[in-house]
Amino acid sequence: MTSWLAGIGLALLGYALAVGAMYLGQRSFIYHPSPIPVDARIMRAAGYAPFAVRTADGLDLTAWRRPGEANKPTIVLFHGNAQDASWRIDIAAQAARHGYGIVLATYRGFGGNPGAPSEDGLYADARATLDAAGPGPFVLWGESLGTGVAVMMAAERRVLGVILQSPYTSVAERAGEMMRWLPARALVKDRVDSIARIAPIDAPLLIVHGARDTLIPIDHGRALFAAAKPPKTLLELPDRGHSEMHGPEFEAGVRKFLESLASRATAP
Repeated sequence: MTSWLAGIGLALLGYALAVGAMYLGQRSFIYHPSPIPVDARIMRAAGYAPFAVRTADGLDLTAWRRPGEANKPTIVLFHGNAQDASWRIDIAAQAARHGYGIVLATYRGFGGNPGAPSEDGLYADARATLDAAGPGPFVLWGESLGTGVAVMMAAERRVLGVILQSPYTSVAERAGEMMRWLPARALVKDRVDSIARIAPIDAPLLIVHGARDTLIPIDHGRALFAAAKPPKTLLELPDRGHSEMHGPEFEAGVRKFLESLASRATAP
């Protein structure tokens, strides 16, 4: 009996240690920033120039901008949880080649920027980037982690349109799905609750999701689509995974959506 109780005690201790480690180190699971400064040669070769972003909490960040045609809106791309803005040049090129201006938004802790990422920090960085980028009109494009940032900004500001590429309903929900043996939903600090914020957004919405996405299952994109108000479009790519969102079908869907915004009133 004593050894049986001791075994239970050790199991409970191990579980408690695992829960504690998950809670204390959770941001290292969510964010994987590159601390190396963005290679300016790569950015300039793709037509981008840096611009300064000053956050409300006093951080000096660097974002990147590529000018577009005068009659086209600017697309602000909020990237995912790894690397830096230079890794998204190919994604943004799908719109840039059709004359749209591009802003590759910046985050604290990524690409040589100061600070460490957090949910509130990313929102502060996004607000400051939009303020520094000029009057717009803006189309917000969120990729993976950045979809939560795009949803938050669209809930706060009037924008011309929103593109969500491989989105999640919330970080807490996905954490609960991935770590069913832990009370992950209750422990997550950076919840990024897009499903709770998407309904009031008035801007036209495009959600693009791969049916083979194992990192963020397509059910998340479908749930956000159901919760959003029209006009909205869901583009499901049957043969694409999380990091394979490219190709003619993807580009055609994005281009069709962007062209559909031309008839809407200019957003401030």
